[in-house]
Amino acid sequence: MRKHIYVTALVGLALTAAGSIACAQTPTDVPKEHWAYAAVEDLASKGLIKGYPAEGKFFGGRTVTRYEMATLVQRVLARIDELLAKKADKGTEAPASPKGISAQQFTEVRKLVEDFKMELTIIGTDMSKVKDEIKSLGERLNVVQDVANTAKSTADKAATDAATAKSAADDANAKIPAVIDAVKEQAARVDKLSHNKVESGFGSFKLGGLFQVWTLNELDAPNRGQVDTFRLRRAEIKLSGNINPQAYMSVMIDASKNPSLNTTSAGGNITSVSPNQTSNVLQDFFLGFNLAPKNMLPHWTLELGQQKVPMSMEGVRSSGKLYTVERSIFNTSSVGNNAGRVGDIRDTGAMLRFADNGVFNNNGFTSKSPAPRAEAQLGVFNDAGNRQNTTDDNNQKEFIGHFIVRPRPNIMLGAYGEASQGVNGALKTPRIRQGVEGSITLGRHLIETEVVRARDSVVAGGAVTNNRLLSTGGYLFYGYTVSPKWQIVARGEYWNANRDGHGTTYGDEKDLTLGFQYFLEGEHSKIQFNYIRKNINGVMPGSFGVSRNLFLLGFQAAVQ
Repeated sequence: MRKHIYVTALVGLALTAAGSIACAQTPTDVPKEHWAYAAVEDLASKGLIKGYPAEGKFFGGRTVTRYEMATLVQRVLARIDELLAKKADKGTEAPASPKGISAQQFTEVRKLVEDFKMELTIIGTDMSKVKDEIKSLGERLNVVQDVANTAKSTADKAATDAATAKSAADDANAKIPAVIDAVKEQAARVDKLSHNKVESGFGSFKLGGLFQVWTLNELDAPNRGQVDTFRLRRAEIKLSGNINPQAYMSVMIDASKNPSLNTTSAGGNITSVSPNQTSNVLQDFFLGFNLAPKNMLPHWTLELGQQKVPMSMEGVRSSGKLYTVERSIFNTSSVGNNAGRVGDIRDTGAMLRFADNGVFNNNGFTSKSPAPRAEAQLGVFNDAGNRQNTTDDNNQKEFIGHFIVRPRPNIMLGAYGEASQGVNGALKTPRIRQGVEGSITLGRHLIETEVVRARDSVVAGGAVTNNRLLSTGGYLFYGYTVSPKWQIVARGEYWNANRDGHGTTYGDEKDLTLGFQYFLEGEHSKIQFNYIRKNINGVMPGSFGVSRNLFLLGFQAAVQ
C-alpha cells in the first residue's frame, strides 16, 4: 500500500516539477482508453519513464520493482536539480522547495530518497561501471583496429617468414633426438651426483674409476709374434676433491699394473736389478693450489706432485676419452722413454696451469665449459718418465711447456716442447721434444692431427755413444658421428724412431686404423673396435716387430 502512495506522490511531483522537455514516445502497450493513459503519456513526454526495449512496452500489469522505482526517483531528482540550477543562474535565491511543489510533496521525495538510498547507490555505481566499460571497449576497439592494420601490412612478410620457419622447424626436429639423449645423459649425471656422495671429515671429495677389458687378436697368430689374448687393460681408481677453497688434491691408482724389473747385463751376466717404477700401481698423486682468490695470479693454479707431463693433445687426454682403443705410436709404451716417446708419461714435479676462463670448481680443476680460448701449462719435472714413483738421480730437470688457443669454439691449435740438459745420472744425456697439434669440428665431422720431433741419446757400456738419436712422425685422425650412439673412426700415422739410423738399426712404422665406437651411456660405458694394419720397415731392437694385422675390441665402464 505504501508503494502505491509513493507512486501517486511521485507522479504528481513529476507532473508539477518536470516542465516541458523534448517529446518522447509513449509505450506502445498502454491503451488510449486506459484511465492512466494521460499520466503515462505525460511522464513519457517529459523523459521520466521509458518503455522496455526492443518493443518499447510499458508492461503496466506487472508490479514495479524497487530498482525501477529507484530509477524513477533518480530522474525526478535530476529534473529538480536542473530547475534549481536554472534559478541560481538567474540570480534568484533558491527556495526551500521548487515552485509548485508543496512542502508535504518535498518531504515525500526526501522519504523516497531515504527508502531507496541503497538502490540509488547501486544504480549510480552500475552506471559508472557501464560508462567505464564503454570507454574501455572503445579503447580496445582502437587497439584491435591498429592490430588489424599492422597484421594486414605484415601479412606478406609473414608468408615469407613462414617458409623459413618451416625449414628451421624441420631442421630442429631432426636434431631433437640428439638433444633428448644429451639431456637424459646430463640428468643421469646430476642424479648420480646427488645420490652418490663420499662423506669426509674435512673438505669434499669424489670417488671415480675407469675399467677396461680388451681382446687382442692377430690374423696369423702366433706366427707374427702376437698371441690372441684377453687383457685387463685398466682398473683405475681415483679420489679427487677440494680440501678448502684454495687447495685440492687427486690420487689415482691402476690395479691392473703388473710390477716388473729393470735389468742390466755385461758379458752375458746380469749386473744390476731395479724395480720398473712405471709399472707401479700408483699413477697420479698431486696437490693443487688456486692462486686466483688472493689475486696473486688470476686464472692460474699451481700443482705439485706426480701426474702426466703436459705434452701431446692425445697424450694428456684421459684414457677413457680416447677415440681409438690404443693411443698413437709415439704415445705408446712400446716405443720406450728413450726411443722418442712423447705423451702419456708421468713424472714428479711442479706445474703452473692457466686458463683465461679459469674457475675453481667442486672437482678442484679449471673449468672447461665453455672451453677456454687460451690455455697454458708450464712444468718442471725430474725427468719425463724415467723417474716415476722415485726421486731424481741428478741435478738436471725437464722444462716442459704446452700452449693452446681456440680462435673459434670448434677450432683448437696448440704447440708443446720439452728441453733438458741431461738425464741418467752423471751421463747427462739430453732429451728434447717438439710438437704441434690441431683439431676442428664441422658438424658431425672431427679432424685431429699432430706432428712431433724427438731427440734422445744412446747409452752403451756406461757411456753415451750417440746423443742425436732423432725420431719424427705424427698422425691424422678422422671421426664421423653417425648418431649419439655411433661414431666411425679412422687414423693414419707414421713413426720413424731412428731417422738417421741405417742397416739393422733402422726401423719405421706406418699404421692404418679403422673402427667404430658404440656408446651405451656416453663415455661412461662404451664398446670400441679397431682393425689395425701395421706396416713395419726394418728392425729396431726392442721396438716394432714385424708387419701384422691386429683386431682390438675394448669394453669400458667409467665412473666420473
